[in-house]
Amino acid sequence: MSEILDVTTTILHPPPRHEAEILILTSLGISDVPVNLHQGLCNYLLLGIRPGDFLTAVLKNDLRDAVCRSIDPSKLGPLVEWLNNAVPAPSWGSPQRVERWITYKTVPGASL
Repeated sequence: MSEILDVTTTILHPPPRHEAEILILTSLGISDVPVNLHQGLCNYLLLGIRPGDFLTAVLKNDLRDAVCRSIDPSKLGPLVEWLNNAVPAPSWGSPQRVERWITYKTVPGASL
């Protein structure tokens, strides 16, 4: 459990990029989040790169759109559990939070 808390701290106060990436990948590796989603999540959380439509729907807390875009809706549970336990609250949960996170990560001097 301490690894998951370290990931949240790392994303909000990032050490050198490679360390933050290692912590995220480690927490993803011990989760049940499908492997094909790992890179999109890392890019979003570390760099503010907008993920694909499915992940964007999940991050925005749009269940209807996420289920419609999912190949396997049973994978939503582990993904949301990981987001809830390992990811800073300001980075997901509503469309506004997602847009603010992208700005925070991509615009120098931007704040949450």
